[in-house]
Amino acid sequence: MSHKSVRTHSHASNRAKPEKVADRKVVFKSVLDSPFRIQWPSVPVNVQNSLLSLAIGMLDGVAIYHSERSKYSRKRKHIQRVESKQNKRQKLEAIKTPYNETTTMDESSSKDPPGMTSGTVLKDPPLSDARPRMLEHLVVGINEITRRLEALVRQERLLIDTSSLNKQKPVTLPTFKTILVCYGDIDPPLLVDHLPHLVAAYNSSRPANIIKLIPLPKGSEVALAQATGLPRAAAIAIDANFDVVPYFATLLDTVPTLTAPWLSSAGHHRSLIPTHIKQIRTSAPKDIKVAKELRAEGKASAKQRRQSPPAPS
Repeated sequence: MSHKSVRTHSHASNRAKPEKVADRKVVFKSVLDSPFRIQWPSVPVNVQNSLLSLAIGMLDGVAIYHSERSKYSRKRKHIQRVESKQNKRQKLEAIKTPYNETTTMDESSSKDPPGMTSGTVLKDPPLSDARPRMLEHLVVGINEITRRLEALVRQERLLIDTSSLNKQKPVTLPTFKTILVCYGDIDPPLLVDHLPHLVAAYNSSRPANIIKLIPLPKGSEVALAQATGLPRAAAIAIDANFDVVPYFATLLDTVPTLTAPWLSSAGHHRSLIPTHIKQIRTSAPKDIKVAKELRAEGKASAKQRRQSPPAPS
């Protein structure tokens, strides 16, 4: 996997004393970690790069579509601003001008701005004809993907409840085939730490389509942004009903599936969760004996100061 499996905290403590740093040494303490933590799948770097290049190939035409739509949007907003200013100017002139001079002022102020006529109507460009089919099966952005995943998890739980009660199933949302996250470019990584838990929660409901979560190496965010024609593309998701290239599907089969056994609806598949141990980097005195003696002396002197009577004023 391209990213570190250990999170390092390099900030200094508020209680640290720099003058006594030389008297301490770095130690690691083993503590019990939460067993309900879902780790990111371990994907080789070559598989990550192959999936990234194949995904960029499937995004062919998306950047051109977004570029044309952006140009049209800027032109439309410019025309709206010009028309709004012209209408405001005409209203102000109509208020300030006497009634007998209104006709003359209207004729002079009704001149159209350069490049526009009074009957100019900005027609919608034929973007629907050039709209790539991939856009109908693509979700871009961490927030959009998170909202869809939360809706999918609620949907699967609702389907389980309604199936036991023999009720009519609600309309289902299209699920994802895979989620590509630019993990190496996201700072801090805490912004996407919820995605493995959501994917595992969905996969644990034993749906028909399993979602594969793919962490991408550093530099993939720029490549995806250029392929989509957007300023940023930290994560993209592809719907399950989109026909990907066969090699892309083959690589997805090699990616581990994230699941949460404690959320599985089948009780007979539940098993004991293994113990998780994590290492905490901290510091300790180099000479434990001397540190204990100094601490005992400090306690004794503090106790003596508390018990001694106050000096007369």
